[in-house]
Amino acid sequence: MSWRTVVISKSAKLETKLNYLHVRDAAGTVKVHLSEIGMLIVESTAVSLTASLICELCRRKIKVIFCDEKRNPQSELVAYNDGFDTSLKLKKQIDSGYGKFVFSEESKIVSASKSVFLITDLLNTDMNNKKILSRIAEKAIEEDNYEKTARLLSALEEYISELTNEFDTELEYTVPAPDNLLKIFNIKVEDEERPLTEKLTDYLSLLHETFNIRFFIIFGLHSFLSSEDLKLLYDFTFLKKYAIMSIEHSVPELLECEKAFVIDRDLCCFS
Repeated sequence: MSWRTVVISKSAKLETKLNYLHVRDAAGTVKVHLSEIGMLIVESTAVSLTASLICELCRRKIKVIFCDEKRNPQSELVAYNDGFDTSLKLKKQIDSGYGKFVFSEESKIVSASKSVFLITDLLNTDMNNKKILSRIAEKAIEEDNYEKTARLLSALEEYISELTNEFDTELEYTVPAPDNLLKIFNIKVEDEERPLTEKLTDYLSLLHETFNIRFFIIFGLHSFLSSEDLKLLYDFTFLKKYAIMSIEHSVPELLECEKAFVIDRDLCCFS
């Protein structure tokens, strides 16, 4: 159990050996087991730390605070391992359905793989990717459209048969499968140059219409959209009953309709 706060107030060299913190100074060496340390405060600027100690402090999630020449707290050591790959962890969970993140709505667990979509690059949203176009093509065989599709394919087959019978040479042809009917017409999403907000709202609508997704995690909304554009986006998502969570590198200036949560390296959440 970590319970000690270790304060280094004079010139010393800090290193680790056999899971102990070794503090060497002119008077000798003091040892403290790393498992007992909850916080390390380096008050003096005449202190050196080995790289192996820094790695071990990060691995054990021991908070390290550095002070300036006036002994006022100036900075702290922040490990990458709990946050640098957040997008990768989210993507893996959304793809597989397994992970540490829990999504819920009105106290009911929501499946990440079925209901959540992750957008990591707002400038490169591909509305004509294979999954979306395949789902659009499947519209032709849904219950409401299947009968119309079957009649159209039958008429098309009859027409092709009449055309091929006009030749003395025997010709072969293949009748397309019902779900390939829309692909024949090369149907795709119009993706011309337009404002980012307009493109994003179309993208969210398309994902909802094709995969019934209502929960969206987007990286860096505040970095790409102005306050006015954000208001337009939120008005749209409110009407459509979509839920949006934006992950930012720092706490931005919030709109009235936004609420911020700060997650530290120990995965503790503060609102």
